[in-house]
Amino acid sequence: MEERGSIGRDGGQQQDGNGRAVAIADGDVIEMEAAAASTVASSGQQGDDAAGGVHVQGPRWKRFLAYVGPGFLISMAYLDPSNLQTDLQAGYSHRYELLWVLLFGFIFVLIIQSLAAKLGIVTGRHLAELCMSEYPKPVRYGLWFFAELGVIAATIPGVLGTALAYNMVLDLPFWAGVLICAATVILLLGLQSYGVRKLEFMIAVFMLIMASCFFIELSHVNPPMNELIEGLFIPRLKGHYAISDAVALISALVVPSLTLKSASVLFKNILGRSRSIFYGLALLASGQSCAVVTTYSGQYIMQGFSGMRVFIIYLFAPCLTMVPTLIICGIGGALRVRQLINIAAVILSFVLPFALVPLLKFSSCCSMIGPYKNSTWITRISWILSLVIIGINTYFFCTSFVSWLVYSDLPRFAKAIISTLVFPFMAAYIVAVIYLAFRKVSTNAVLPSSSVSCEIEVAEVPRQDNKDEVLALHC
Repeated sequence: MEERGSIGRDGGQQQDGNGRAVAIADGDVIEMEAAAASTVASSGQQGDDAAGGVHVQGPRWKRFLAYVGPGFLISMAYLDPSNLQTDLQAGYSHRYELLWVLLFGFIFVLIIQSLAAKLGIVTGRHLAELCMSEYPKPVRYGLWFFAELGVIAATIPGVLGTALAYNMVLDLPFWAGVLICAATVILLLGLQSYGVRKLEFMIAVFMLIMASCFFIELSHVNPPMNELIEGLFIPRLKGHYAISDAVALISALVVPSLTLKSASVLFKNILGRSRSIFYGLALLASGQSCAVVTTYSGQYIMQGFSGMRVFIIYLFAPCLTMVPTLIICGIGGALRVRQLINIAAVILSFVLPFALVPLLKFSSCCSMIGPYKNSTWITRISWILSLVIIGINTYFFCTSFVSWLVYSDLPRFAKAIISTLVFPFMAAYIVAVIYLAFRKVSTNAVLPSSSVSCEIEVAEVPRQDNKDEVLALHC
């Protein structure tokens, strides 16, 4: 790039001895930094990929693909084995009548993910870093604990699904599939050293496998389009357990009677051995990619809350996620897959507010993201949907726990001890959620400004009244 330039409040501009553009800003200092084309060429895509950035210069299709990669990672929220298990149950019991619930859930998740993406783009930091700078130390440690717990709970279905898939496709023992999944996760995460684009490409390959298997199975089933359209756009709750199955599609707190393991037997009986292999391959791709993405997100959580160096995070974070997961899956075994997935769903439903509430607070706060804060109707819709999901999870957990406590065969003193421990914990949990919801945001985040030109991005830093120059590095 031959053009050199910088921006000042009054437009004054001069150059120093090093060829750097300097502009006068009447007491306000804004430091702008742009990567030189030669630096980009020498460091290559690896430097940008390692940082997880998506700023790409060049043809429009390359810039589009740069954003598609992170999109593949995000989309795994819809395709993990726990969701697959719940979807199988709903389809088995109600055919296409509950597709509207999936559409509703998709819209809700899309809104939440768009808020998270906007918050990261505007502030230049992810949610863990913002929580680290906003809350006092005890709250930060509590949020960190629940976030790590959620990562482990989200990884468990991926490991279980992968182990079951290896057993279906290759007849490997369950424990061998668990170990292979863990080794593959560590191997794929090692691709980060060659750039995060390589990891994104592998996730895209897994999703291509899932999509291919889905359409192969779909061609065999050949569903009627009129029932599909009616189920997608006409809300209905007919038949036994329709309400609980609809809730399960959103919250995954209701235990299916149809599990991933029993579904494999069902596919074999209906479609035959050869066709059921496609289900096994789809489950393998779903489980493996889910385990990789959740462990990868755990690295960002640990980096944001701990501030450790990147190379330490790369080594320590996967171990913190995979070791407890392997222990839990190894103890549970193939016979307790349903119970483990249900426990993981309960844990995820409990930790959800500790990520969702701060996200809604930060993205709706003027002091955090300034003019980019959510509009009034987006804020209201987001809070209403979030409160519905949190309320559903809390209600079903409380009713299930009370029902289990009343009808269990435990002696009375054991029930009394459990009640004494659990009910105060639930009260503290509700108080913590209310604290996060009503606490005023105090952090004034630094907002990046718009780009200076078509190829220079500007990062704005806090004003310093005792200086009056604007320094810009140029290409």
